[in-house]
Amino acid sequence: KSSSNLFRIEKEKPTGPNLTDAAAVADVINHGGTVDSSLSEDLRNEVAHDAHGKMAAIIIWLGMCLDGIPEALVLGILANGIPETYPSLVGFCCAVGLANFPEAMSASGTLKAAGMKTWKILGMWGAMFIGTGVGGVCGAAAFPKGGDPYNQELGTAAIVGVCGGATLTMV
Repeated sequence: KSSSNLFRIEKEKPTGPNLTDAAAVADVINHGGTVDSSLSEDLRNEVAHDAHGKMAAIIIWLGMCLDGIPEALVLGILANGIPETYPSLVGFCCAVGLANFPEAMSASGTLKAAGMKTWKILGMWGAMFIGTGVGGVCGAAAFPKGGDPYNQELGTAAIVGVCGGATLTMV
């Protein structure tokens, strides 16, 4: 072997998405639509084979709906105790918002990239928003401020426990 071959460094081809794929994703974000026709064939096959994005995003949405039921009940219970429970209510609302925001964004982005129309995505989140409000009203009605203290504490503890378990399940 010649000495020039001993010191030759072979360059590897870069792997991962190419600029065309990144441009297709950016186009979806800016204008809507799907990325399937713009992606390279290898990436399109990988997405079709390994990632069931739309179904996964719908499952995340369903999980958030189930997680939202006890959260909404707790919001209603805390709303009954205003002004004493005002700091707890604000803290719980902030915690729920911070916990659910990344899940909602990732699920929405996945649904959009999978080709779901924007109005359907907004309808799904609108239904969850309305359902949370109804759950809050139910929580406030089920545990009125002047009710039996033992039953209220027992019911509140059970609902908060389910709420924590549902949150851990979503994580």
